[in-house]
Amino acid sequence: MNTDFDHFKLKIDWKPSAYHGFTVRKSVSQSLWKKIRLEVLKNNQNTCSICGYKPSEEIDLKRLHVHEVEEYGESELICTLKGLNLICVKCHAFHHLGRTFGTLNKDQIEDLMNHFTAVNNCMEQDFKEYYRFVRDQKRQNAPSILELLETFNEEDTVKFFIDGNIPYKEDVISQLKKKGLYREIENKRPISEHFVRYILKGEKFNFNDFKTQEEWDNYTADLEEYVKSKKSDKK
Repeated sequence: MNTDFDHFKLKIDWKPSAYHGFTVRKSVSQSLWKKIRLEVLKNNQNTCSICGYKPSEEIDLKRLHVHEVEEYGESELICTLKGLNLICVKCHAFHHLGRTFGTLNKDQIEDLMNHFTAVNNCMEQDFKEYYRFVRDQKRQNAPSILELLETFNEEDTVKFFIDGNIPYKEDVISQLKKKGLYREIENKRPISEHFVRYILKGEKFNFNDFKTQEEWDNYTADLEEYVKSKKSDKK
């Protein structure tokens, strides 16, 4: 199966179930989000950042969505907002694929498939292979049900951290803090994917897996920290 999908402009994604229904948009006032949306529309010239769709009539601006680019904590219910992208309704559907395909009829799904293959200049079979690849990756990285039960209590609620440079950022943080929904966290680089694979999961090391100098530097930095922590444990 082909696993080289980096060239795709339109990606597939969906939120972890623990984070369903929790967004910054729903957690701030409608008036503030309206100002944010207008700013994002202006900054992007009313154009989808993925496929280039631009409404010819003002009434069709509703077909442009402000997509929240998020990262999700696994040990804590922390949703980190990395940025805001302006994308059309069709491109947005693929960022919430589970919900999308569960609510549409056959003709609507076929229309979305045509959009995906047109944007990525690919075939329907490429979509199917890409979907399986993303699904398997998410299953591999997802915590087990038992881990989730041990980590999250029923009274826990999702909190947010704003990492990206978004319009009215300070106002957003202020409103989230007033509701007790903001969590300051250390802005630390995520653990290297190669460190997770080779050290934590024990996969066979392959130097050719490193595509950039940055990937190698991040791996070696994480490895050094790991060795230091092991030495400290022995003292």
